[in-house]
Amino acid sequence: MRYAKGGGKTDERPAFREQLRLEAAERFMQSDENTVIAHDLRVSVRSVQRWRKAWAQGGPGALASKGPASLPLLSDGLFAALERELAKGPVVHGGPDQTWTLSRIMTLIGHRFHKSYTVQGVAAHLTAGMRRYIADRDWLAVFPLPPYAPDLNPVEGIWSVLRRITVANRAFADSDDLITAVRRGLRQLQYRHDVLDGCLTGTGLRRRSP
Repeated sequence: MRYAKGGGKTDERPAFREQLRLEAAERFMQSDENTVIAHDLRVSVRSVQRWRKAWAQGGPGALASKGPASLPLLSDGLFAALERELAKGPVVHGGPDQTWTLSRIMTLIGHRFHKSYTVQGVAAHLTAGMRRYIADRDWLAVFPLPPYAPDLNPVEGIWSVLRRITVANRAFADSDDLITAVRRGLRQLQYRHDVLDGCLTGTGLRRRSP
């Protein structure tokens, strides 16, 4: 499956997340508690708290999908020139070894093309070439994710629940005491399939049977 232009995401997950947020907005107007909304929508309490804060500041419109971010890309000609420079290796450009990092590529773009970009911007530029690489290979399926995406990580929801049931408002004697409490909490959670499913649903992802 190949993704359309615009970051590699289909419209399904953003639309699903937006519907959850708008449903939460209706519940906010009814003064429902965050925990109740989280339970009914099967999302994490932290997500509901974040949505409520946005809703309080900007109303339901603040919870509407903003669409994919527009990221600047190097032109095809400049990207081809960048690829040639990268092929020469970092040492040729003054690097200490032959390992390219985003930071080193960012410096190279600044010196070679006189453009200033963040590390995230460099990653976006490299994505242009990667999309061309993927487009030429029908057999290749790629699922790009942003570098930091807690909303896509079910573990974030699980950790939020784990903190409430194991470490909240509690002083531990030492690190071993903390580890024991966390392990006990994880053992309890592994039998709470409704909680685990809720953490997964909160990401907009779906579990498929093998």
